[in-house]
Amino acid sequence: MAFTRQYYAAQGLYIKPVGSTGVYSFVHGVQSCSETFNINTQNINEWGQIAPYEIVETTPEGTLQVERVLDGCAPLYLLATEGASAASLTGRQDVKSVLAVGMFDSAVSYVSGTPGRTIEWSGLNVNSVGFSFNTDGAFTESVGFVGNYR
Repeated sequence: MAFTRQYYAAQGLYIKPVGSTGVYSFVHGVQSCSETFNINTQNINEWGQIAPYEIVETTPEGTLQVERVLDGCAPLYLLATEGASAASLTGRQDVKSVLAVGMFDSAVSYVSGTPGRTIEWSGLNVNSVGFSFNTDGAFTESVGFVGNYR
């Protein structure tokens, strides 16, 4: 069987609120996007036995970390908490978002139109926000998302 390489040169990050029937908003200035997924387990031991009695899976947790340059467009934190009950941190804490990475064919040199492939994460909450104001580089925003429900 021959090995076929999949290469997507142009990728874009999109976001919308959970339950929204509208289109995604394109996130400008994304420099990096990484994901992790963990299924944590708990060993239940029985007295007098070496092997675990039972291995119970706890709540799975998926995380997505995005870093983008602050370029005059709306910050990702505000896009992710759109529709919050208040403009405060506590008012924005329970807002869930849908994020999607659109991957375009290697023949195009920029993100435009409908992507060939899409990865979507639904029901993500913001769990960390950080801003970096460098004196010798661009100002950046880092936002972490977590989805941990069954």
